[in-house]
Amino acid sequence: MLNIAEKLISGGQRLADNLLGEDHELMKIVHEIEQAGFAKLEVSIDSDDSDFFEEFWETVVLPDTKYVLSASVSRFSRTNSQLYGEPDPEIELGLVANDPMSGQLSSLLGEQAQDPIDSQPSAMRVLWVVAQSGGAVDTNHLSQAVGFANRAVSEGGNLIYELMLNPSPEELNNRLQVVEKPIHILHYFGDVCIGEGNIYYLVNDQRHDLLGVLQACGSASLGCVAIDVREYVNEQGLAVPHQRGFHAITQTACRAYKGNILGLSQAVLPQFSSVVFHSVYRALTLGVELGQAVVEARKELQRNSLDESFNPSPVPFPMWPLLLHFGQQKVRFFRQGDSQISDTPVGWGALKERIFGFDLERLSACAGNTSDNIALPVADYCQTQGGKVAIVGSEGMGKTYTAQGVAVYLAAAEKVGYAFYFSCQRFSYDLADIIHMTAGVLEAGAEDADNFAEALAQKRCCFVFDDFDLHPVSQDVVNLLERFNQIVITAGKDVFSEDYKSFQLAGLINIDRRLIACESIRVAQLSQQNIFAPAMQVAERCGGNPWLQKKLVPELLLYSVEELLTRLTDYPHGSVKEGFYQQYWATLTQNEQVFFSLLAQSPAVLMEMLGAVIQQNDSYWHTFCGEESTQENYKAWVDKNYQHGFLRRSNLGHMLGRDEIDFIVAQQAQIDDEHAVLFSGWVCESLCFLSGRVSQKNNSEILNYLVVNRADWVLHLERLWHNYKFPEFFGVKNTIERLFMPVGLVPELATWCLELLHRHPLPDRDYSQDHVVAWLALAAELNRVPPEIDVEWIATMAERCRTSYSELDATASTSALPYFHQLATFLLAYYERNTFWAECIMVAERALGVYRHYESWPRVVASLKALVRFHRASGDKEQARLLEDQLLNDVPYEDAEPGFKLQQQIEILLSQVAAEEFERAHKLLYEIKAYQDAPPYLQDLLINVECDIDYGMQNYEAALPVMSKLWSRAKAASQDAQLKELQQKLTVIKSVLGEGRFNEILDKADADGDKQHDENLTH
Repeated sequence: MLNIAEKLISGGQRLADNLLGEDHELMKIVHEIEQAGFAKLEVSIDSDDSDFFEEFWETVVLPDTKYVLSASVSRFSRTNSQLYGEPDPEIELGLVANDPMSGQLSSLLGEQAQDPIDSQPSAMRVLWVVAQSGGAVDTNHLSQAVGFANRAVSEGGNLIYELMLNPSPEELNNRLQVVEKPIHILHYFGDVCIGEGNIYYLVNDQRHDLLGVLQACGSASLGCVAIDVREYVNEQGLAVPHQRGFHAITQTACRAYKGNILGLSQAVLPQFSSVVFHSVYRALTLGVELGQAVVEARKELQRNSLDESFNPSPVPFPMWPLLLHFGQQKVRFFRQGDSQISDTPVGWGALKERIFGFDLERLSACAGNTSDNIALPVADYCQTQGGKVAIVGSEGMGKTYTAQGVAVYLAAAEKVGYAFYFSCQRFSYDLADIIHMTAGVLEAGAEDADNFAEALAQKRCCFVFDDFDLHPVSQDVVNLLERFNQIVITAGKDVFSEDYKSFQLAGLINIDRRLIACESIRVAQLSQQNIFAPAMQVAERCGGNPWLQKKLVPELLLYSVEELLTRLTDYPHGSVKEGFYQQYWATLTQNEQVFFSLLAQSPAVLMEMLGAVIQQNDSYWHTFCGEESTQENYKAWVDKNYQHGFLRRSNLGHMLGRDEIDFIVAQQAQIDDEHAVLFSGWVCESLCFLSGRVSQKNNSEILNYLVVNRADWVLHLERLWHNYKFPEFFGVKNTIERLFMPVGLVPELATWCLELLHRHPLPDRDYSQDHVVAWLALAAELNRVPPEIDVEWIATMAERCRTSYSELDATASTSALPYFHQLATFLLAYYERNTFWAECIMVAERALGVYRHYESWPRVVASLKALVRFHRASGDKEQARLLEDQLLNDVPYEDAEPGFKLQQQIEILLSQVAAEEFERAHKLLYEIKAYQDAPPYLQDLLINVECDIDYGMQNYEAALPVMSKLWSRAKAASQDAQLKELQQKLTVIKSVLGEGRFNEILDKADADGDKQHDENLTH
């Protein structure tokens, strides 16, 4: 590292020394530059001499300074002012960056985020052109276009790559003229031929006019052109040095395009060049000017001067000197902001609302690593020709990854509106299945073929059917999708039909084999140098199969290379996955096989979730492993299974992957009830532990994970219920309820609880009182179920409960009290949901009598409050007032917990205000205000309640100052609903008091003279 860095620095110092001149003019201004600050300096290397431009000016270090100039100033570019002249004023394209965190929770819960019209996000669109000239160069320099297109989206969605493969100049010009989705940057990847006074790009050994393309870029007002050239050649086909070739482009381009041109000082693999240009584009999304973005990209590349793509341990590979910037025209693509480049991907953003079923974590992890292989031609065919595509290849070659990558790209580039992924591994889909699974997304209304067809006629989609050869999708599905010009991508081992455009997925090229081998060594923490040669031996024998290579290389820690290569010969022909897993499965104990079979039923369960509770309860793991249960033993066992390729590592921990789950399910291991219940208890206890972590540390990542995968958790809740583990069930259910409350998912949980009871009807009382009481306690969730959900089935249960309630004498024995209480609670929830107020009153009055008998005062208070609510809802306000008086005066609060009476008074006060009984509320308010020990936080509440009372009693002059403050708070917090309500009230007050008195009170209330609320009312 030091040797390369020192050479670069010494080279830059030499260039600076050459610039000093005999009178050392440069030295005279170095001090002035340092005083003003390098960040304010703009540097322009201006010349028309090609030899001069072949120097590595980007490495210049000024004398007696320690900074590389091109990575320290605000702008560092090359130019030829004689050809290009003076630049125009700075151009601002006005794009709006998407805030990666805005609407994240709304998206999570299926809600539509609302943005002001003038701040709707508008992505920067880069047209990535790949030109294949043919021959050996294409074989060893496959593009990274599809991978980086998906990588860009995974980093926030402010950057969209649109791809074109081997386009003609006419096709390029036509695309650049489209104004609905304008291109902002042209990125060219391919070879360039330098001719006399002209430049060409090469496609299949044919020359195409590049100068005409640049002219179209100028006409379309592109902010920048990026040239990622693999090889410059002259008209005789001889290679031209990279810097000379780039200079020739800039000197010729001036006749057609006078904007900015980015290039490279040397030829490098696309794995590196793509990173260099992508760093510039990322920096542009922060709102900085193009010249500053290039400098910021160099800084980022300087911070990452070690590369480990093709070596098991990091080696020096500084990429920052590669980046060349020609041009003086200042361009700012995005509105100026104060964000900073983040090294952590921020997620797939709004695209998640248009793609379904895809493994985004895997796409994020692999995006931009290996070459595109056939992904680019498949993507190009889909977006230009459409129709049906078949990706064909043997097992483990990457068919799934390719198909998913192409579909996600098509959605990200807005070539399709939606993309859907279906795995045909275990069963085939018919038309009814497809309609049912997509109708909600496509807004197809009723789930029938006609509505579905109508939706397809309006929206173009991409449908991916993986493992199509195992269980082909119904021909009705394919015919319907084809009729409405939908894109269909299938993947399998064999060609399905001549109707499909077939793409054969070949093995990895040598570069990618080495890359995957090194990645596998690092991930498995086998970075010793002596492991690299065996890893490459394994890679060679894997025949370019990426799946097999990733599985076998980590096992070099456990086996010799000879043993691994021998095992390869035992795999069944054409089924490397089956062979690999079957060998390891045979080494597991029966209990371990049961454990993995249970784990496969809940793919979202992380091994770290389960391990977190071993310290508190070691019975779980002891049952499955049969040895001393400690966290250390468990962690070692997890590591062993990961090392053997039976677990994969995600962002949050270790878990089963899709391939492992498919294999385990196919084994059909016998799972006994004892182990199943034990495992579910383990999962539920881990959920309680994680929920506590979320509450303590406000960990949004874990919260999101628990919310997104909530369908996995209910399996274990139901298993506890089915096996009568009621205390454990309610413990985890209540924990999850508290977790879901802030994100508005309690109604969904309540709905699931009622569905659970529908599957497990109310048993007879003599079956088990604990069981019946638990059923009734869960049935009380009825009042949290959204009103549009049909729960009519529970009416029969309510009739049974009403009979039992009427017959039960709860005063005869305290043993009947729990049953009586849950009967009352359920019946009240049922009757209140159906607005049967007479029945509500009957149940509550009988419950009140029983609770008074046992002097259970908290339940007496609850019953009285319920009766107040029911009488008020039925229109009997007088009886409601009498009951309120009982609540305030007849309950022996002196024996209650401190603050209990005050809490009841506050609740009664709020209900009186809501019922517009302002006289009674005014009296109670002053009783509450007389408390000497009222908590401070109540003061604001009481002031606001008093304001509502004053307004209700038309005491407007007293209410106005408080409303003024409430308006300011609501305005600052953008609480539109509250602002609308306040505006209506303030308008009434202004009309009654008159504008003069209205403003006089406001002036007195607001000594600072802030009339913002008044201005909003006026307008």
